[in-house]
Amino acid sequence: MPAFGQETKIGILLDTETTGLDHRKDEVIELGMVKFGYTPDGRIIDVTDTFSAFNESSEPIPAEITALTGITDENGGRPQDRRGRRERLRRRFRGPGHRA
Repeated sequence: MPAFGQETKIGILLDTETTGLDHRKDEVIELGMVKFGYTPDGRIIDVTDTFSAFNESSEPIPAEITALTGITDENGGRPQDRRGRRERLRRRFRGPGHRA
């Protein structure tokens, strides 16, 4: 815990999994975020929220990506309501740096 009256800040760690490294053809297949509080000296003091969602790939997930991430066509990439996901993100991660 921070000292009484010590300033705290909010950070968000963003992690993505993709079908490859070519931004022209590869896609994001998983998005994960962790919202946390930290002190000015960089100590993480708490985790306040998490989010994870899969995105259905338009092409089969390559075997090397499955080997690296464990994400397969069967267990990942399920279609999701994108409008609902966007709204959940807005509600959960709204903070001082948020732009609607």
